[in-house]
Amino acid sequence: MSDNQVSDVLAQAFAAEGVDTLFTLMGDANMYWSASMADNHKVRLIHARHEHCCVAMAPAPPARSASAR
Repeated sequence: MSDNQVSDVLAQAFAAEGVDTLFTLMGDANMYWSASMADNHKVRLIHARHEHCCVAMAPAPPARSASAR
């Protein structure tokens, strides 16, 4: 049996997709996943105090540079 926690496997999958910033409302359901994202994958955590704030903080992906297009 693997020593990997579900939260670690999810964090690895999100990091593999290129996630570099996580807008989070920390709670019991996501605290291990959020911590794994920050600790193991160097994802920047931005904490919110309410669900509406979390959604409003990340309305669109960042603009790409001309060289990335």
